[in-house]
Formats: sequence, C-alpha cells, structure tokens
Amino acid sequence: MLNARFLTLIMEILREKYSQSFVVLGVDSVLQTYFLHILSTIIVSLDNPPNSQDIIQAIKILVELFRALTRPPRKSIQGLWAELYLMARSNQSFALVKAWHIRPEDRYDFSLGNQRIEIKSTSHRVRQHHFSFRATSSPAGTEVLIASLFVERSQAGQSLVDLLEKIRSCIIDRPDLLLHMDEIVGLTLGSSWRHISSRDLMKKLAEESLAFYEASAVPSVNPEIPITVSNVHFMTDLTDLQPVNLTTYQVRVGCSRLGYSRMMA
Repeated sequence: MLNARFLTLIMEILREKYSQSFVVLGVDSVLQTYFLHILSTIIVSLDNPPNSQDIIQAIKILVELFRALTRPPRKSIQGLWAELYLMARSNQSFALVKAWHIRPEDRYDFSLGNQRIEIKSTSHRVRQHHFSFRATSSPAGTEVLIASLFVERSQAGQSLVDLLEKIRSCIIDRPDLLLHMDEIVGLTLGSSWRHISSRDLMKKLAEESLAFYEASAVPSVNPEIPITVSNVHFMTDLTDLQPVNLTTYQVRVGCSRLGYSRMMA
C-alpha cells in the first residue's frame, strides 16, 4: 500500500519544478499508468516513513526517467526483449536482474562476479550477429558466454509487458531489484516506451533457437589491433560453432552465480 503522504509530497514537488512533464502526464493515459507503476515501485523500495534523503533520491529517479522518455532509445525493442526473455525463462531471475547492466557502455549485458553473459538476437534465422571486439576479448579471469536466439513478430507472441510481469512475479519480495529492473527498462526504451505492450515476439521460436557459446570460441578479428584504432565492431556467423552444454559448462567452471544450467529449463 502506498504511503499517501509521501506520494502527495512527491507529486507536489514534481508539479512545481517539472510542470511541463505534468502537462504531458495529464493527457496521456499510457504515460500515467507507467508513471504510477514506477512511483509505486520506488515507494515500496523505501523505508516507511521515508526520510528526506529517500524523497530526494525518489525525485531524482523519476526526473531521470521522465527525461529519458524524450531521448532516443538506447537499444532496440528486439534487443531489450531478448534480455528480458532470458531473465523470464530462468529460475534464477533474481540473480540475472541483479547482474543486469544499467549503462549502455557496459561491455556485457549481465555481469556478476567473474561471470558474464552477452545476448545476441536476430530476426533472420541465421546466427549472424554484430559484436564489438571488447565483447569477444574476455578480461583475464572471467567466464563469458554468448546467448544467441532467433526472434520474429507474432500476434500470439509475448510483449515486453508480459515478460516484465513474469520476472516481477519471481522477484516480488525484492523491491530493490524491482526498482533496478524498472529503471533499466525506462532508460533503455527512451522515446520508444509507447511500444512496451504492442510489439509481440514469438516465444516458441526463441525457446527452440536459444543456444550458448563461449566468447573465446567466437570468430573474431586479428587481436593485434593498432593502438590508434578503437571501437572495432564486426559481424560473425555462429552457425558452425558447437553450442555449449550448460550443465557440463557449469561443472567445468565451478559454482555459477548466474545459474547457467537453469537457463535452458
């Protein structure tokens, strides 16, 4: 249940300092629903009653999310869907949400301890993916997996909202992780947030095509790159690579904090 006094206080501060955003909020029912959902998550994650620092932090998060709604998306709907799909299908959702990157410049999509996962999706049914050289050159002492899957639009598919609700049901007792997830989704979607419930992708195809590969096995460019060359990207076809058996892989690398063997459940 929302703390009514806290809710009223935040609304008054936002209305006074960010009146332009409230004009849009007042006429857009989709944005109203999104705003109230985020606000609910923020309040649940705080102490009751909240202190002044809680209020300041809550306002900062809301303002940043509102600003993000006017910026270009950080990632395509397809890319975000693939990341959420991996979290939704795993029975280690809480670990994957905790490991989910929040900055677009992060090298990998998921990072926890010395374990990394990078998600690659394609709508062409051929495992050709774009890579950065940094993603395939694993840092010393890290174990990096590449998850590859096919996606296609389907009226009977699952939307971002469907996947988010599935993940929320798994981490409902962790308001800190709920807030972390909502922040990343909002910042990633940017101005494409209106499509959060309207772009459905085929779950069955994703399930059938999901495969994992060791980053060290991915064909890459010559590692002897001149120091004057940076931001190297390339496309690689993984079709002929042997996928990793996650159960065997977990035994070989030791205890997995990301629950590798449970991702193919």
